[in-house]
Amino acid sequence: MLGPVYGRSPEECIRKMGVLRKQAEIDGGVRARDTTTLADYLEQWLARGKVTWQPRTFDLWEHFARAAIIPSRLARSPLSKLTPVAITAWTASLEREQLFANPERGLRATGARSRQIAHQVLTQALADAVRAGAIATNPATLTARPRHTTPEIDLWDIDEALRFLTAARDMSALAPEKTAIRKSHREKPCAEVCHYLGFFEVLFRVGPRPNELLGARRSDFDLRAGTLKLQQQLDSGEGRSQERKAMKTTSSRRTIALPADALAALKSHLARMMALGLSGSPWLFPTPTGVAPHLRNVTTRHYDEIIARTAIGEHGPILPLRRVTLYSARHTAATIALKGGVSDFLVAQMLGNSVDMIRTTYGHLVPSMVAEQVARLDAAWSRNCDYEETTSEKPRTTGKKKTP
Repeated sequence: MLGPVYGRSPEECIRKMGVLRKQAEIDGGVRARDTTTLADYLEQWLARGKVTWQPRTFDLWEHFARAAIIPSRLARSPLSKLTPVAITAWTASLEREQLFANPERGLRATGARSRQIAHQVLTQALADAVRAGAIATNPATLTARPRHTTPEIDLWDIDEALRFLTAARDMSALAPEKTAIRKSHREKPCAEVCHYLGFFEVLFRVGPRPNELLGARRSDFDLRAGTLKLQQQLDSGEGRSQERKAMKTTSSRRTIALPADALAALKSHLARMMALGLSGSPWLFPTPTGVAPHLRNVTTRHYDEIIARTAIGEHGPILPLRRVTLYSARHTAATIALKGGVSDFLVAQMLGNSVDMIRTTYGHLVPSMVAEQVARLDAAWSRNCDYEETTSEKPRTTGKKKTP
């Protein structure tokens, strides 16, 4: 609200009032003629984001904006009149409504993580509005973010990982003479599973992200040096052709040294690609037709098939491996390396993360790291106790000089 204006004449008061109104608009004050609602602004915001954001980021943020924010009562409010109280009421309403269920995208009903992402989308949209000068402050930053408890990391131990890789080798050895070309998408011959045996060997032994490894080209693999460059990754968006894009951080662009088993698996993989006539494909792990692979196809047609294969034992059916996500191979490789005595610095370089992130994410999963911290804590307190004992043995002085 603008304060009172005084002047010698009505014309002077009107002139001063106009100056104050312009200044209020510049400072982000209340705009009497600005009727842009939050829904209108979000439509403009999404239109700009479609050009500048990554495709997967746009798909995710657009879904939450259209499912949780635009249909709500909050979106009908003018952008300049949004308050923290209104945003808090909107956040509470998300717990009572089923807004995020979308079986086609694999999204479940409203959960703590879904509410958190919806709040994050609104906060980011209003932050961009502040930078554009549409509003003065971001009211979403003054509200409590919905809480979400991060679930425990689900991974395999070394015995389960070796059981998976053994099953993959067994399936590959069943029909080595057959070609990997399928007549229909329903056929899953064993020879095609062999097509990605090298992929699974590298994935579980050095822990790259699945899209990073699928995005590797044949030229990125140095057979003599035994290294693999990970510079770009494949974008596996819904209904979108595979695109090779740069990684987000500098640490993600790295060159990893391959252990002996992974190196031998890649040698066999390249020999098989040559036998199938795929030596001209630029991809390190191409499909049987020589094009870029799709993560979803690798997961459903190969990874899940190998897990099902683990139910076949030497003396009859046994319990199959519990299913974890393909990304969990990264966590499995990290914990096996740390438990094997590999330094957290080298594991961080291998995964493309920081040392602090490695310690925070996997420190509680590695008993040796926990025992080391406990030993250091005991040593610190032991030194403190020794110091107290030495100081207590010294005779106390009163500070008075002795008279002769």
